[in-house]
Amino acid sequence: MKRALPALVLVLVAGGVAGGVLASCGTDPKECADMASAALAKGDTAEALKCAEAGLKEPSVAGDSATSWRLERVRIEALAMKADSAAVLSDIQRLGKTYPAQVTADVYAKLSRELMDAGKGVESLQLVEAGKKLFPDHATAFDEHIAALKKKAEAGDNALLQQLQNLGYVGGK
Repeated sequence: MKRALPALVLVLVAGGVAGGVLASCGTDPKECADMASAALAKGDTAEALKCAEAGLKEPSVAGDSATSWRLERVRIEALAMKADSAAVLSDIQRLGKTYPAQVTADVYAKLSRELMDAGKGVESLQLVEAGKKLFPDHATAFDEHIAALKKKAEAGDNALLQQLQNLGYVGGK
């Protein structure tokens, strides 16, 4: 019986991992952050969100700002990839207050690209403008992305074209 119990535990744990059950994340936020990062790297935004949110709910993460930031970063990137622009635009402000050293112009630019790739051109431009205002010394970090937004607008995104015109990035027609 002593050998049967560890074997049963192993089968249950392996089944949980294979089935994608979040119980395998357990109560270790670092493990959740690793799983969330791996899911995001594979493009599985739903799983990345589930793992990140599970880790953020753990009370022990409150004392570990590095792990908390990792979980928040994966969460907001997954939201951007899923085109949840409202959540991205509101969460980036909250995260900027909580993690001022980590939320940089590069983070704004990355999230903006993710939103554009997800079909949210106008919202992507809004994030660029917010980033440029917060990081005026790094405004050139957004130039490449603005060029990509112009191409997207020229390809037929009239709402984005109007916004670019309003902001003076392109001339009126």
